[in-house]
Amino acid sequence: MKRGTKFMITDDLIITPLNSTSTIGLVKEKQIRLDDVEVQEIIIRKEEVIACLCSFLVSTYNIAY
Repeated sequence: MKRGTKFMITDDLIITPLNSTSTIGLVKEKQIRLDDVEVQEIIIRKEEVIACLCSFLVSTYNIAY
């Protein structure tokens, strides 16, 4: 992953790269009104990402798709 990569994360934790095509497609698919969209910028260090990934990998919580 390159530094400065931006993502869109929905309330139901769908994570997609932030580009106009995927953003518009997801907004249409989920029928999200544009005034419901909120932009926030966060900075996550490499160590934090690794800790989250490790937690995810050892979690016993199962997600049904």
